[in-house]
Amino acid sequence: MLDAALQFVGRTHPMVLHLPIGIVAALLALEALALLRRDPLPRSVRAPLAWLLAASAAASVASGLLLSSEDGYGGRTLDLHKWLGIAVGLAAAACAVSLHIPRARPLYGPLVVVCGVLIIPAGHFGAAMTHGEGFLTAPLREHAAAQRSREGPNGGTLPVAGGEYATRIAPIFERYCVSCHGESTRKGKLALHTPAAIMAGGATGPALEPRDAEASELVFRMRLPADDDAAMPPKGKPRPDEATIALIAAWIDAGANFEDDEQTAAPPAAPAPRPTRLEAPAEALAALHAAHAHVEVIDPATGALWVSFASAPGIGDDAARRLLAPVSPMVAELSLARTAIGDPTLDIVADMPRLRVLSLAHTRCTAEGLGRLSALPLLEVLSLAGVSVGESAARVLATGFPALRKVHVWDSGMDDAGIAQLRAARPYLMVESGQPPTDAGEPEPDFTFSSDAPPPS
Repeated sequence: MLDAALQFVGRTHPMVLHLPIGIVAALLALEALALLRRDPLPRSVRAPLAWLLAASAAASVASGLLLSSEDGYGGRTLDLHKWLGIAVGLAAAACAVSLHIPRARPLYGPLVVVCGVLIIPAGHFGAAMTHGEGFLTAPLREHAAAQRSREGPNGGTLPVAGGEYATRIAPIFERYCVSCHGESTRKGKLALHTPAAIMAGGATGPALEPRDAEASELVFRMRLPADDDAAMPPKGKPRPDEATIALIAAWIDAGANFEDDEQTAAPPAAPAPRPTRLEAPAEALAALHAAHAHVEVIDPATGALWVSFASAPGIGDDAARRLLAPVSPMVAELSLARTAIGDPTLDIVADMPRLRVLSLAHTRCTAEGLGRLSALPLLEVLSLAGVSVGESAARVLATGFPALRKVHVWDSGMDDAGIAQLRAARPYLMVESGQPPTDAGEPEPDFTFSSDAPPPS
């Protein structure tokens, strides 16, 4: 209850902060008018206004400090706004106190001016957090941009260096998104001002899925109707047209590359042909079933298999190798979690060209064995939870596994420094290092029947 009450008080800051602004403006105007008339402002007017300024400034500072502790605010702009606001509060308090100390009364006038001067940049940085960096000068910049566009491509200047992200995508984010999702304001814990921030995602997960714009939350939110509560940018904010959204979607489908296209980006690869259908040998499937392994065809068009040994935890390397070898070309998802297997089985796993999801959680594998898997071309999700791979695994993960997008490393012997190094080496890799869920096993897909026959009654 106390936390909720403090949060409520903090959220009054946008209302409370206007009081000291108005009071200091009124006090400055009255003092200036009195100075012109050469008739000092009566103490009966001056003192109440000074104390009202001090009280409202104190309330604004207190509510602002509470609000700044919420998620979504941070960075240099917040720090400047906060310390300037505190300075205004201290100057306002000193201004009110000076009226009651005879020797300090000469300081009253300069302190009022100090309040008026400090409140301008404090308000500017507050507006930058609410409306985005450069909010004040945005009309001037837009006018200059329009003028340059009338003068021709690039306004007669040299071409802009950089790849598609730098020249076409980043400016879209800057115009439509960064005011709410930038360095100083991160609504929903999402920031879109740098490549690392974009790939880190927000409170609801990844903002985009490289090579899959349709599954990307960013594109989904942008295409919602403007009156939808989940639409981004929200109602009342400038919104990109469909052509602009299509440009972002095409960039994501091409792989969401952030590098300089001319210098580092490889030419776009031709679409990979759909794998031909492979049929698992009937005797191999029968042997897996007899060993209590779960086997399921998850893609009828290609014959791709999901194999899980969740019901056969005692299986060791010899049995696992014997059972998996005949079906290795068909395995797309494999769970060896909590079995007795070790590095020898990974030789078979390394020969699974279609493998996309692999769980080695709580097995006897080592970092050396993990290195044997580094060339798997399609592996996207890897669980090493509870596997004693240690710090050397960070180096293996940083240099191999070309398609890897998510790795679970809790209780793997990898410390915070190793995890930080891995994230620095692969900023787009999602490294899950928190506490495991209650059930650390792999979730099963939705149950489906293998034929059109009705279920037994």
